[in-house]
Amino acid sequence: VVMSSFFANYEQLSAVWTTLASNPWFILKPKSTMQSDDPLYFTLFLLIAMTCFTYYKTVSTGNCSYVDRIWSIAPPIYVTFMGVHYFVKHDFVLNDRLSLLFFLVFGWGIRLTYNLYSKGGFKNESEDHRWALIRTWFQGKDMQWHLFILFFVNIYQMLSIYAFSVFPAYIIYYGAATLQLCDLPLTILFSLFLFIETIADYQMFEFQEGKKMQIRSRKFNQINDYYLDGFYSDGLYTLSRHPNYFAELGQWWCIYFLSCLGGESVFNLNWSVIGVLNLSFLVYKSMNLTEDITNFKYPKYKIYARRTSQFFPWIPKVAKIKNNSNKKKD
Repeated sequence: VVMSSFFANYEQLSAVWTTLASNPWFILKPKSTMQSDDPLYFTLFLLIAMTCFTYYKTVSTGNCSYVDRIWSIAPPIYVTFMGVHYFVKHDFVLNDRLSLLFFLVFGWGIRLTYNLYSKGGFKNESEDHRWALIRTWFQGKDMQWHLFILFFVNIYQMLSIYAFSVFPAYIIYYGAATLQLCDLPLTILFSLFLFIETIADYQMFEFQEGKKMQIRSRKFNQINDYYLDGFYSDGLYTLSRHPNYFAELGQWWCIYFLSCLGGESVFNLNWSVIGVLNLSFLVYKSMNLTEDITNFKYPKYKIYARRTSQFFPWIPKVAKIKNNSNKKKD
């Protein structure tokens, strides 16, 4: 029973595989895939179309952040289509759980899109600062760099977005249509993670903007330690060095757990965990790369890192003060 629930929707997935194996060009027909009884076909078409777009823009502009701009947009598109597809194919009856999923993912997408927009992330010249370091790994290796752009920057990252958003939505599509008892606590938990990430991003944005204003106004002698350290360590960042990453992953684990409800038993682990596990790996590697850069730029970051949890929010450690005073002998 456990294994059968883990491989949920095996029959539907097998049918999709058989169709694509016999007619792989079917996936490139938007009208046919959209009208198909299984929603996976058209989401695969969207995946291919968006990946081709990001790859073209990356190669033509040399900017590696086009996937970043799609990151917050693709999941709401995927989930919206899944909900509309179900509505049309089931005599215009809404799937309550897909509708709930839509609102959760839409809220996530609005926050992330606004956060990127507020930092100028949608400007043509804008690129994540970490790509500058990664480019140095490929100096004098043009072929390897181009392959890296194709397979990691575009194909792998776009597949990752697809996996953590479409996979659980697909399970929910074929599961119970009515809301489950545990949907409420998971929705509340998701909303809490969304709130934490919103606050964390706002605090970091305010700090970075304040630091930029100090530099532009050339108030170098008047800058207090708050900006001299170069990194933000107040607010939520006293509990975790990356509260935004913690909350980001928390939201997508909630989405995965939603897909575990509404099956044959109360709670069914399923194969869509692949998506959120891969996302967790990506976040872990991104977090460590960010810390390597910050450690190099700001010497005091090591002190901050010793007292503050890297990922899970926790009470900061108190620095131990050595007492070198001589003890009186009796």
